[in-house]
Amino acid sequence: MTAGTAALASLPGTAHSQIYPTRPVRLLGGFPPGGGSDVGARIIANRLSELWGRQVIVENKPGAGGHLAIEVAAHASHDGYTMIWVGGSIPLYGLMIKSINYDPEADLTPVTLVGTYPNILAVPNASPWQSVRDLIAAAKANPGAVTFSSPGVGTSPHLTGVLFARLAGIDIRHVPYVAVDRL
Repeated sequence: MTAGTAALASLPGTAHSQIYPTRPVRLLGGFPPGGGSDVGARIIANRLSELWGRQVIVENKPGAGGHLAIEVAAHASHDGYTMIWVGGSIPLYGLMIKSINYDPEADLTPVTLVGTYPNILAVPNASPWQSVRDLIAAAKANPGAVTFSSPGVGTSPHLTGVLFARLAGIDIRHVPYVAVDRL
């Protein structure tokens, strides 16, 4: 049996497993360089480069709350050499973006959950608002005057702020701090 196994392994056309990756891998990030998302992507890229012995290159495609990077990934070759570092809003883009040109379920495959982060409500120490009740009262007294920020339209902090406003019955203004040019 051992001789037969050895002979079979030496036959031409025998399938051998391929080693992945055989060339650099692209990790697309949906936010500008230097921010929290970019730092996380670079930490993961460095570790994957060490593990795989091939370079993992972070390529930032900021805009539209990560949607621009997702769009590039969805249209890349489905060969495993383009990955994307994004938040959990992908299933909602079809509801939020007028002209989405990919199918999040058919064109993208989740690989792993890398981490989670909480959305928090915070104000400066010097703020007159010392509780959520204070903030809601101020927003009701001055509709549209209270603002909140997020990394961009469609991100988890943006959607959380919208949900908070709706549940509290207040009109607060969203101020994204990433350029939004495709919504």
